Amino acid sequence: MFMNPKVESISYNSMTNYKKHEQKVTLKTFTTADIDDFMEWATDDEVTKYMMWNSYTSRSDAESFFANVVDKHPWFKAICLGKKIIGSITLDKGKGAHSCKAELGYVIARQYWGNGWATQAIKFAIETGFEDLNIERIEAYVDPANTGSQRVLEKNGFLREGLLKKCIIQKGVVKDRLLYSCLKSACYTQETSKFGRQAASKPRG
Repeated sequence: MFMNPKVESISYNSMTNYKKHEQKVTLKTFTTADIDDFMEWATDDEVTKYMMWNSYTSRSDAESFFANVVDKHPWFKAICLGKKIIGSITLDKGKGAHSCKAELGYVIARQYWGNGWATQAIKFAIETGFEDLNIERIEAYVDPANTGSQRVLEKNGFLREGLLKKCIIQKGVVKDRLLYSCLKSACYTQETSKFGRQAASKPRG
């Protein structure tokens, strides 16, 4: 029996896409045990292009970062695809008069871009972050050139509030930022999230 190569290819691709879309990311507490995965994206200049920090060049610097920042952070999660850690996501709660809000930050390893994993991770952050941190607002500051992050935020219901001109120094250069926000009152009704389903269980860890 002979199989048409084109049909075989279409069937294989369809099954691959089906399996890809069936996969779901989870979040867990980021720990020093995850440094090897962290180094895969933290050393990639393309990944850190829009970050406030430069790419890591040594494992010892990464270990210091985990000891001084990650381990002490109240909401610093690893983004997991199965057992593989593919990125991280944070919510930094404001202090004093700003304690009603938190700033969102996230990063995904380059080989996992374009599959919707960041969109899923941010969805989970929204669904748990408001209650975890007792806040009313989650905001994100995005480089105007970073259209990918803008789309991911908008998919999760973030609204663009405006352009902040010359508002931050990134790697020695004064840059603009787009301000996005998601309000607790806008994201949730009494029992159901804006996504039309019951809020997900809290991430592992």
